[in-house]
Amino acid sequence: MQSGKGFVTVFPCGQRNAVSSLNLSAGATVANAVIAPVSPSGTVCFYSSVDTNLLADVNGWFAGGESFSPVVPERVFDTRVGEAGLRPVAKIKVGGAQVVDVKVTDLIGAGGRLVPAAGVGAVSLNVTATDSDGAGFVTVFPCGERNAVSSLNVTVATTVANAVIAPVSASGTVCFYSSVATNLLADVNGWFAG
Repeated sequence: MQSGKGFVTVFPCGQRNAVSSLNLSAGATVANAVIAPVSPSGTVCFYSSVDTNLLADVNGWFAGGESFSPVVPERVFDTRVGEAGLRPVAKIKVGGAQVVDVKVTDLIGAGGRLVPAAGVGAVSLNVTATDSDGAGFVTVFPCGERNAVSSLNVTVATTVANAVIAPVSASGTVCFYSSVATNLLADVNGWFAG
């Protein structure tokens, strides 16, 4: 927990620029996805403008020169009643043992193909939790075995979003788990070749 409002900067060690990778508020648990450059010695540094505890989960890496294919953002799925997405899902809150399994390859939106059917290693998503029944976390993973990591932290009766780069399973799916009952929605904004 933070001692006050402030920010965290994640940088490749050496000189630190005055930028914010994560904004903090007193007494709150806050997460964000960060793509961090690595120093020549393979290190990443973390700076906080206020006293706080930090933790970081790694979910992948990029080779030098790797390309990102951005797309016009479109809603992939939405668990809220009356809300649509490119993929149909059950219109109930997600939580506990329930996992939402969504095919993210071969996505076709209003403007045409968003994500190809093959050759995709990961997708870039904006994941949102809303109307949560309590405090908890959401994990976005390539289906199969789920690690105990947080992609998004949620609080009761609020709407929280985070950018997530999610690896894609061999069958083109990404899974969504929540430790507490919440509505989930995800928008795709790009993909990485794999």
